[in-house]
Amino acid sequence: MAPLALVQGTPLDFRKSKPLGQDISKVENGYDHCFVIDREDKAADELAFVARASDPVSGRVLEVYSTGEAREGICGAGCLCA
Repeated sequence: MAPLALVQGTPLDFRKSKPLGQDISKVENGYDHCFVIDREDKAADELAFVARASDPVSGRVLEVYSTGEAREGICGAGCLCA
């Protein structure tokens, strides 16, 4: 298993909202990474907020909650991630 790396200041930093495709060209082969979830304030069986994706055109919103410690994010370099 690869060692953990901080995302701060990298194209993989999604801690603040940004268009999904904004930095994808800076990541070889697109987004295919495992993101570790900070669960320090949650019990092991308690759902924790993981991610939110929204489409400003349609108004659709997807929110992800999990009891897991990590989630995989995938968006290949050739897909439409604008």
